[in-house]
Amino acid sequence: MTQKSILVVDDQRDVLDALVRLLSTKLTDVRITGVEAFGDAIDLLRSTPFDVIITDMHDVDDPHAGYDLL
Repeated sequence: MTQKSILVVDDQRDVLDALVRLLSTKLTDVRITGVEAFGDAIDLLRSTPFDVIITDMHDVDDPHAGYDLL
């Protein structure tokens, strides 16, 4: 069976780190990947499939970044 994976995207580093740490602790059999920049998330999604995406919906520089990502 293929390992499940979650992508976490948040432009606030402290929030991102907390979410990745919490999910990694609770979901030990799931690969958790965290990225801070929405552009990096889009690039990553082009090459890597994820089962779940957890994303901040608003970025300071682009209030629609989360919507565009999804």
